[in-house]
Amino acid sequence: MPTTSLMQCCSASQTDEEGSVGARRISGISSRHFLKLVEDQGQVGFWSWDFETGQITGSFGLYRLLGLQPSVALDFVDLIKIVHPDDRAANSDMQATVQSGQAINREFRIIRPDKTLRWIQNKAEVLVDA
Repeated sequence: MPTTSLMQCCSASQTDEEGSVGARRISGISSRHFLKLVEDQGQVGFWSWDFETGQITGSFGLYRLLGLQPSVALDFVDLIKIVHPDDRAANSDMQATVQSGQAINREFRIIRPDKTLRWIQNKAEVLVDA
């Protein structure tokens, strides 16, 4: 049975004009190491959401963006709760959208535990493991 999950990238800053690093520059770097470098250099975090179990697994960069400790367990309901109240309605269909297989690219505000406001750009793509 195929496993379906959502891979998301959250970013608190826009990409620069030069775009992404060329493949020849990263060919010798493992995916995990590369993601750590990206997170360390920018305000970026990654997370995946297993539709079958409901489990969300976040990177250290994601927790840093959200202002949370990595020991905090996350689920979709928790993530929606930190979205700014004025932005929740516009994102209320996110779960249904991604579960239907559509990619998303949205910007919204979150309120961190220290009450600071942060803009997030969330890009998500559904991956099916056959």
